[in-house]
Amino acid sequence: MIHEITSEEEFYQSIQDNETVIYDFSAEWCGPCRFIEPIVMKLSEEHTNVKVYKLDVDKLSNVAESEGIRAMPTFKLYKNGNLVNEVVGPSKKAIEDLFLN
Repeated sequence: MIHEITSEEEFYQSIQDNETVIYDFSAEWCGPCRFIEPIVMKLSEEHTNVKVYKLDVDKLSNVAESEGIRAMPTFKLYKNGNLVNEVVGPSKKAIEDLFLN
């Protein structure tokens, strides 16, 4: 299941929850984001030990800027509050590997 982050506070709190978390930084107008979304949804359903959060970079531009988001989609894997890995672009294999980390 994919949860939508709607505020800066919610984003920073979710990092501190000491869990394995993947953030999907995207935008409504982003074609590659729409292309990869069903794959991310399926992976999130198969790997219930990983929390997946989606952030709209247009709605949360401060978070996108502080996280250094330059292209979409960008996926960031955090474990126990620490950034572990990052994938830029709609690479199915690279995103699958994030879920397996």
